[in-house]
Amino acid sequence: MNKNQLAHAALTPPWIRPAPISYRGASKQLSTLLLSLYVIGWLAPVSTALGQDAEPAPPPIVEPE
Repeated sequence: MNKNQLAHAALTPPWIRPAPISYRGASKQLSTLLLSLYVIGWLAPVSTALGQDAEPAPPPIVEPE
């Protein structure tokens, strides 16, 4: 930083100064989010398939008397 940038940073109140962005942190968070969505996408059909019966039981046959 040069003198002008330092002076401007010192005179600018903190609520106006832009927050520094960590691209490495944002990239890590994005990759974690995408990996989580990928895993959930694979596990959701498996969990719903395990909770269902293969075929419903046929209705009982009633013979007329």
